[in-house]
Amino acid sequence: FLRHWLRPGGVARTPGGMAWLSGWASARYNTMTAFLALVHRRHLERTGGDAVLRQSYLDFATEQVNYVLGDNPLGMSYVVGFGETWSQVAHHRAAHGSSTNDVAEPALPRHVLYGGLAGGPRIDDSYTDDRNEYALTEVATDMNAGLNGALAGLVEAHGLAGNQPDPDFPPPAPAVDEIFAEARLVTQQPATLGTQVQVSVVNETAYPPRVTSALVF
Repeated sequence: FLRHWLRPGGVARTPGGMAWLSGWASARYNTMTAFLALVHRRHLERTGGDAVLRQSYLDFATEQVNYVLGDNPLGMSYVVGFGETWSQVAHHRAAHGSSTNDVAEPALPRHVLYGGLAGGPRIDDSYTDDRNEYALTEVATDMNAGLNGALAGLVEAHGLAGNQPDPDFPPPAPAVDEIFAEARLVTQQPATLGTQVQVSVVNETAYPPRVTSALVF
């Protein structure tokens, strides 16, 4: 299986070097295979297996994960929140946080889905950062599983010398009016007849989404 992915003429490659199996979330396949390559490399290392093959597995995994992190013709990171340019509108309902159940509103998601792996590019390395292009922008646990495993394997292989956690991560949520009231005067009559006022309470609790109680105006 792994040799089929690594050998020339096996799994297709994009011009930029991504091992590309399918147009539906292409990055799930190369990152999962990178993870498997690193697992097998570790097994060979422990059992005294072929050193050349071990290195080829490490090179493949490093190349494929680097592609996903931004080493590609577009300079696009498919991991949300990582790098200089990354998918801004990954197809993920909770991160999007629409209060109207509309895929187009808001245009940008309410929440940054840090670490989420967007689907991935087409076979020509092109990518459309559009929530409706869900084959390219979909995020799901099975897509992230292989990437997380591959990253752990690369940390084990290459180490993290000189790298420290960012003390300012994550950044604070934006300051927005999540709950507010809007009122208007409908009719104003003499005191004996009364006055009518219309009040609307807007509740868009999204930082984080939560249940609220005892609201008054």
